[in-house]
Amino acid sequence: MTTTQAHPQPPDQRSPPQVLKVSLASLLCLATVSYIDYVTGYEFLFFVFYFIPVGLCGWYLGRLATLNMALFSGVSWFFVDLFSDHHYPHEVIRYWNSFICFLAFAIIGYAAYYLKQSRDKQRQARRELERALAELQDSTREIRNLQSQLQVVC
Repeated sequence: MTTTQAHPQPPDQRSPPQVLKVSLASLLCLATVSYIDYVTGYEFLFFVFYFIPVGLCGWYLGRLATLNMALFSGVSWFFVDLFSDHHYPHEVIRYWNSFICFLAFAIIGYAAYYLKQSRDKQRQARRELERALAELQDSTREIRNLQSQLQVVC
């Protein structure tokens, strides 16, 4: 009655090559952003570019990878800030800023993860509705066919 559609891979069962590719791309992106941030100095704020590797992990890999990348990004931001000789009136400010960066990275990564989950659920619901509609149309056609045959008999 309905056409068969390819089923997407469940979100929690990703292939190891895909996980490796996204992980390496995220780490390379983090290293690139960290290097550019270090080279430009602390006067230029590159904070938002650290969201890219975290967002990649959130979109493609899941919550644990997102949390790990947020942690790596926060630590990277800390060391870039430290090695760029950015001086603070109190050293605790550096730790506080790094923690706030980590929180921001984690929130953005989790937002990407949950947006992807929501999108996947909507797509699945749409496919189910399309299948139900196709079945309803087939049933309606069959009922009309039976009705016409019934009128011929009467």
